[in-house]
Amino acid sequence: GTYTVSLNADMVLDETGDDCIDALVYRDVYSADEGKVCITFDLGGNILTVKRSQYSALQLYTGTTVKNGLLRVEGEDGVDVYGDVHIDNLSASKLSATTAYRGEYFDADTVVLSDWFSNGGQMVSQINNLICAGGVFCYNNSKLLVDSLNAQDRSTLLGDAVIIVNSDAVFDSVYVNHEEDAYIARYKDASLAINGDMVNSGKEVLNIGIVNEKATADNMTEAFPEIAEITPQTLLFKTAKKSVPAFVKIWQPAGASAENKALVTAIKDGGVYAVVKGTQPKPDETTADKITKLLLDESKVTIGTGKTATIHVTALTGDGDAVNRPQVTWSDSNTGIISIVSIDAANGNVTVKGVKAGKAKLTAKATDGSNRSVICNITVGSSIERIEITQKKNIKTIEGGKTLKLIAKLTPAKPVVNKLIWTSLNPEVAVVSSNGTVTGISEGTAKITAVPADSRYDATTQTASYEVTVTTSTKAKEVKNLKLTIGKKEYGNGAEIPAMAAGKSISLKAVTYDDAKKKNMSLGGNDVAFYSSDEQIVSVTPKGKVTAKAEGSATVTAVSMKNPAVRLTVKVNVYQAVKKITLNTSTRKVKKGGTGILTVAQFSPVNATDQRVSWTATGVDGNMKAGNVQAIEAAVLPAGKKISDLKDSDYKDIRTKALDTGKGERLVYRTLKATKKCVVTAVSVDGNKKATTTVISNGEVTGLTLKTTKTITGANGNYSVNIKAGKSITIKPVITAEYGADKTLIWSSDNDMITVNNGKITVGKTAPSGTKAVVSANDLNANCKLTINVTVQ
Repeated sequence: GTYTVSLNADMVLDETGDDCIDALVYRDVYSADEGKVCITFDLGGNILTVKRSQYSALQLYTGTTVKNGLLRVEGEDGVDVYGDVHIDNLSASKLSATTAYRGEYFDADTVVLSDWFSNGGQMVSQINNLICAGGVFCYNNSKLLVDSLNAQDRSTLLGDAVIIVNSDAVFDSVYVNHEEDAYIARYKDASLAINGDMVNSGKEVLNIGIVNEKATADNMTEAFPEIAEITPQTLLFKTAKKSVPAFVKIWQPAGASAENKALVTAIKDGGVYAVVKGTQPKPDETTADKITKLLLDESKVTIGTGKTATIHVTALTGDGDAVNRPQVTWSDSNTGIISIVSIDAANGNVTVKGVKAGKAKLTAKATDGSNRSVICNITVGSSIERIEITQKKNIKTIEGGKTLKLIAKLTPAKPVVNKLIWTSLNPEVAVVSSNGTVTGISEGTAKITAVPADSRYDATTQTASYEVTVTTSTKAKEVKNLKLTIGKKEYGNGAEIPAMAAGKSISLKAVTYDDAKKKNMSLGGNDVAFYSSDEQIVSVTPKGKVTAKAEGSATVTAVSMKNPAVRLTVKVNVYQAVKKITLNTSTRKVKKGGTGILTVAQFSPVNATDQRVSWTATGVDGNMKAGNVQAIEAAVLPAGKKISDLKDSDYKDIRTKALDTGKGERLVYRTLKATKKCVVTAVSVDGNKKATTTVISNGEVTGLTLKTTKTITGANGNYSVNIKAGKSITIKPVITAEYGADKTLIWSSDNDMITVNNGKITVGKTAPSGTKAVVSANDLNANCKLTINVTVQ
């Protein structure tokens, strides 16, 4: 009744011909005791590809489990799931899930599809990560429980269907048939983003239920929405479309009183908030604007077939900060070169696997309505399957001080990455350089090995080896002591040389103290050989050229070839130097007195060791001298803190004295003056790499006056004018304003017989002589006001 089928390599089942073998189909197979056969496919970390002909979906029935790998189904009709089916990772054109029995459910870890369908019965589907290039379609009491969901196309819910979202849900648009009581439900801590116009007519467009407990098969009953509780002032969804109705109905649990019913209202920045009726929503300061830019930690990636790589995306927004949970969908160019095997939505990571040799484009696209996207170009090639070490003349014996060049023969001949790590297991006998050159040191036998330089690129775990016999050196000088020098600086045994940036090289010179001559004497390549304890961090040639490879520490040893017991070791620390910094915004417009956040959105390389940055700013007139008018002041915002946590004493003048931020810290600025250009400069402590942001501060209207004439009299904001019935006069105030101020004026009249429209005062034809009105104008911020006393002649 229960069987397990194991795979030890990628496999392709081609079922597109007439002799379809119906792999994985067990509809007509039964066991005597249970009435069904349960079969587990253990893929062992490999990919099982099933190719299906048109109108022939792969059918999976109750009792089927596919684990420890990726099931990829090729064919327009995808997969049909019936009842209890469990899959770790699935990729298909579409999936249809259904069952006729209560309590049966389909579960999976990561599912990558074009479209999702669930329909009828009591079907419950539980998915950790659901990625749909198309849409999600749920009908007739079907339940979909999702941790993280991305749907790029229009989705539909009909007939009491329910979507439960535990973490994040992103839809392009959603059609909900309200009359059939379809719901979208989510946990309180989830975020739900819906972009695009709501397609139903009327204002009751979308019903949203909020549940405050974990949904399980036990409480997924027909009365499921009854257990939900509404939480006022919870962010429900965002939309960039202005066509969203002003009010959208929220589904309420049975028995909720009218006073407690919540509504959501769309405010002008596109955010939609749940509020109790009659209250005004106040967005939290951390509410992000639309995504303005997407950055990848790697724009080009090379991997071997069967290997994986993880790419990270950073989303930047106009509010001056990075998005913690970037709302993006991931898709590839559908060439079959790579497959998406997992998505970490919370941290903005995607993991892809090389399927076959070729080039592919992996695209991250924002789903907040901004349409921002970024592409990673991925090259997949053959991995190293076998390494064989040879020598051109098959020489295996050398004299101390002599060299021998080894050759690594790779299978296939041209793998995607052909770099190897060479190691001597007996460095006191012979050492080997990073290109396979062996240098003999002392009498004995040394085993030289070669392995792939990066296991991420190469599938092989094989270690190839070559044995070299070394005879006593006849030319090496006898050495009693050793010292190493870099320039004029000497280093003894156990010393630590200056830290090196990855990619940099230095030359170590070996010297020995000559007692007779009372001075240091240089040693040549026949006298001393060098080797590294870790070639991946520090490589060294036998003659002492040291190259920093990657962040970390390694030791470099110099050994006398005449007296191998005489040796000296120094420590080399390697750090990732900053080569470039990118700020989260290049230009920022704020109102005078407003705040903004600046941060280094990306270091290049992303794993730069020292991520401290010094910040300075210019004054209003564009320079940094203290005597100039201060345009902004700034404060350091620690990780996990809000702007509201800062005190006035935290803000500093950064024109002449810089503020430093460390990893995870941000710079908050607030504007003090209206200015066209205040430049904030960030300089990396390591490498002096610079980036700038221009802050534009829009000011306010500071004065309103009128030029007096024979018709207009008065002063100090209080004026008078006489107008005949049926006549008009246009008032043109003199507006005094700071840079960038909005000079729009709001006009009003306290008498309907005397109207005003954008400064044009009109007296009605029937207005009696002596009729009076007060016409007023004020700026948008109500800082300045003028009144005009109008009398009808």
